[in-house]
Amino acid sequence: MSVKIERLAEVCHDAYELAAAGSGWVTQLESRKPWAEVPEENRQATRAGVQAVLDDLVARLQPLATDPCVARTIAWLRTGVGDAQ
Repeated sequence: MSVKIERLAEVCHDAYELAAAGSGWVTQLESRKPWAEVPEENRQATRAGVQAVLDDLVARLQPLATDPCVARTIAWLRTGVGDAQ
């Protein structure tokens, strides 16, 4: 498991729970807790969502990959982005 995916999933979970609470929407009791306590099935779904966003971002950047900066960004997204935290 990539540290990048895990950390981004945690951030997404926390942001979602905060936004829901701020909107007055009640989320599932099982997931209304710190990331480390969220059921694994929910965590897997969140990780998959994060991976889908990163994959989409890479696909959208790919036509611009002739630019060295964009190419480096794509490589960064595809590999251990954030693995050094």
